[in-house]
Amino acid sequence: MKPTNTSIVIGLVLLIGIFVSLLFVTNNYFVIITSLIILSSSLILMQYLIRVLDVKRLTIPGFFYLTYIAIIFIPSIFIVIKKPEPYCYLYFFAINSVLLAFPLGIFFINFLFKFKPGKIKEYFSKLTLKEKSSFLLQIIFFVFFLIALSLLCLFMLESIAKLKTIPLFAMITRLEKYSTLVQMREESYKLLYSPFSYAYALLRNFLFPLLVIFSFGMYLTYRKRKWLLIFFVTLSLALFYAAYSGAKAPVAIIVFLLFLYYYIYKGVNIRKKFILIFIFFVFAYPLLVIAMLSYGTGRSIGSMILAIGNRLFYDPALTQYYYFEIFPSKVDFLYGRSIPKLAWILGMEPFDINKAVAHHVYGPSLKVESIAMSGGFIGNFYADFGFIGILLGTFLIGLLLQLIQIYILRSQKTVVNLSAFVFMVYVSLFINLTTFTSVLLSRGLILALLFLIIVRGLKNFLRISIKPK
Repeated sequence: MKPTNTSIVIGLVLLIGIFVSLLFVTNNYFVIITSLIILSSSLILMQYLIRVLDVKRLTIPGFFYLTYIAIIFIPSIFIVIKKPEPYCYLYFFAINSVLLAFPLGIFFINFLFKFKPGKIKEYFSKLTLKEKSSFLLQIIFFVFFLIALSLLCLFMLESIAKLKTIPLFAMITRLEKYSTLVQMREESYKLLYSPFSYAYALLRNFLFPLLVIFSFGMYLTYRKRKWLLIFFVTLSLALFYAAYSGAKAPVAIIVFLLFLYYYIYKGVNIRKKFILIFIFFVFAYPLLVIAMLSYGTGRSIGSMILAIGNRLFYDPALTQYYYFEIFPSKVDFLYGRSIPKLAWILGMEPFDINKAVAHHVYGPSLKVESIAMSGGFIGNFYADFGFIGILLGTFLIGLLLQLIQIYILRSQKTVVNLSAFVFMVYVSLFINLTTFTSVLLSRGLILALLFLIIVRGLKNFLRISIKPK
């Protein structure tokens, strides 16, 4: 049996197993059977379009799609079973419609650009190419590195001036109570209220992660000690900035990006032992933070780990459900008001949708000022334009992600190309977790694409040639 056929069989067996187990949880056969039919059809279509079940050859739309199934679609079934009508069925229709609209966007782009999924295997089977002269890449790297270093110094000056300490050190030394540490974490980043807040967000979400995998890729490709040293310096600064506030996710994200780069760089030659080591290191820092925060609070480490599991694999889907309780029964559709700049252009009053959902869920008990509940692309498209927004928006997401993927696959496989590709694979996950405009602008999807296009344009302008690795 061919590997692709094996992937389909394994995927469908797992799928049927999940839904058969659901039959023992509920007698709502309509929800379970309908979900099984739609998901099976969608998976077959996605396998035909981009070989989505071939996980050794990840693509940008494929990674988004698989994470959507894991953290939105499957948990949504349990939510539909528990929640009241009619909201649960509005939500059910929206969640399932994504599985049809997204592949249609990919199909449209494949048809328009005559793309065949065999190009994916061809890209991964290629060796990474390198420039005969890496001088331009060094200049580009150090320009971005100096920008990152300057922003880091500026951030520390502002943060320390406000807090009089570094939250990470306060957490390590245990000089503050749990509630104080949480407040310090919020004030050091989300509640800093700096004119450079957007730049600091880009530094954490885009610039440092890209510099880390770029320097890592340069070392893997060129095998020079200077790039190894540059990589360790960049990684150290990135990890310090990621851990500065005491947040768990930013550090895990950098480790995940390194694994993802190596995984895609090595292709099918990755070892299972390495995957186990990666899993350990991704969760090592979050577990360490949990242990430090739970010490002396009366909260068990197990309960905090369970809370993280819920936050990763249940809360994103649950948050999206709340949007269907609010719109349009309590608040009319926003027609673009949830996007501040679009609202400003249209002369409308912006609506802080994330805060509104948080207050709907927590009410007067909402204590932490920075709490906001983003409904991902589904919740925001629905709040703005109803079901038409979800269908059209999801179609456009499929179209855009596949268009970017084709552009990458039809470009030469260089360190720059691979770094931008890996970053965009990773960032596609956040489409499920936050607004699509935020993913484009604050999470760096568009910036990574611009980075790739500009570097490619400079190399063509300077006529820099490349040679096989």
